[in-house]
Amino acid sequence: MAQTVTANLLKAQGIPGQYQLAHNPTTRQLFVTGTFNYARAHGSTTSTIARIDPDTLRIEAFAQLPVTSDNRDLVKGQYQLQGAFGLALDNERGTLWVGSASTGSVTVYNQDDLSLVWDSLAVGEQIWQLRELFIDTPGNRAYITTSGGYCTVDLDTFEVNYHYLTTQSGGSEAMLLGPIALDEKRELYIPDIMNNQILVVDLNTAEHIRTYDVPAADYKTLPAVVHGVEVSGARGELYVSTQGVQGRNSGVHILSLEGEPLDFIPYGKMPTNILYDAAKALLYVTDFGAPRSPEPIGGTVGIIDVASRKVLGEIRVSETKTNHQVLLPDGAVLVSDKAGEHKQVRVPFHIDPFTGKFTAADTEERTGEKPRTIDADSITRVQVQVHGEPDATVFPVFSPSLRVLVEDDGADVEILAELPEGYPIQITGSGWLKEHPGYGPCVGSEVIIEGDGVELARVQVQAAHFGALLTASVEFPAEWKAGQEHVITVRSGEAEGDIARSLGIPVRIVEAERHMPAPAVATVDTSVQHTDFAGYPKFP
Repeated sequence: MAQTVTANLLKAQGIPGQYQLAHNPTTRQLFVTGTFNYARAHGSTTSTIARIDPDTLRIEAFAQLPVTSDNRDLVKGQYQLQGAFGLALDNERGTLWVGSASTGSVTVYNQDDLSLVWDSLAVGEQIWQLRELFIDTPGNRAYITTSGGYCTVDLDTFEVNYHYLTTQSGGSEAMLLGPIALDEKRELYIPDIMNNQILVVDLNTAEHIRTYDVPAADYKTLPAVVHGVEVSGARGELYVSTQGVQGRNSGVHILSLEGEPLDFIPYGKMPTNILYDAAKALLYVTDFGAPRSPEPIGGTVGIIDVASRKVLGEIRVSETKTNHQVLLPDGAVLVSDKAGEHKQVRVPFHIDPFTGKFTAADTEERTGEKPRTIDADSITRVQVQVHGEPDATVFPVFSPSLRVLVEDDGADVEILAELPEGYPIQITGSGWLKEHPGYGPCVGSEVIIEGDGVELARVQVQAAHFGALLTASVEFPAEWKAGQEHVITVRSGEAEGDIARSLGIPVRIVEAERHMPAPAVATVDTSVQHTDFAGYPKFP
């Protein structure tokens, strides 16, 4: 009997703008951070840290976050909260550490009453573009990842030390994300999204000691876009979730602990968090979904068996945007989303941006914006059961060796040399820019795709951090049959500023069975129970 998965779900209303979860196994307390409607033009006026019962998912208490000025041009003179994003627990001292991307601050709170213990802004320490936090109790340090490196903070004295990295490839600063993973050798693995690398830090010295590259998977013209990492010392493997581009290169890369690429498991539209359950040898991978994609869905958690390298199934947790997760001692997984399922909820952890005073609200009114209702996300407790034995069947997938890559004047295109009959034609590429007056080639170009001289599609390329990336899924021409040979042409558009380029790729049509994609991921049978919302508690 092949392996199958079933799951029991308990789902409850959480808080608006959820980011991360953390759990204290000793006190059995769960914490979640939430920051709603944070944008480049303004900070957040609705944010908190909630303490939750992990069994019932009932919200027990909130933290009242510090208020500070907001000096962005549009809202200068107004107020914002030191929003709660990244989260880590120091269970030995009974504190929780929170990073605020909106104010560049780190705050520390008491786990029991959520009172403020330390605020970096209060002592003049501002850490911009901070992301993930990690507590190393034996080393007496908190690690905070940032753009360009990471910093450490002494757990007792709160002394801050910065570790800037100058050896990054590609000429861009490191943007260190998370989650980050720890192995038995006290080595910390930190993802670098800008350079698609894993940085290894020795916790004994707090120094960066190695860098591992995470290569693109099937689509070499597109980046891997690393996000999270997990580690199994027993198996000698690193598991790296990669977001890819609109489902291309999206999934889990497996590396050895020495950084050697071992395997790639495709999954999802835009995987975010990755979690390893060593007792069950399972990986849990959240799929946020690709918001700008024609098929943005997401909202699932993929269950992967690390031994067979197979996706056993996926659990639908929300309509979209599953984001973070944490493993409990009993094997349950708690999952947070950012789907905003609970509409226009009235919350006490909101401030008036003009006075800085806390006032309950169900709608935000911000300068330069239309009023926006405050919508809360959900938290779901997932208990998975795996049935049967591992399936030895190996499904043939699209092979990177069958792809062809052609280049012209800074632009490239990648496509299968052998196209399975009847399946949409997948075309990727990079460098498709056009001239912008006064700035040079920095705007995404229109691209025309032809088959034997007949137009099949027009695609508008979007410029992004990783360059002007072309991703197209073109309808297969009905008259093309197995055994035939054709030419796919990808050329620049005809608008002002388009750089004249034309790339022709010979392709051969083959029977679909020869190069079938991996089978669709099965949806896990679930039993879902919804808890009645008891209301948000008042501040202490």
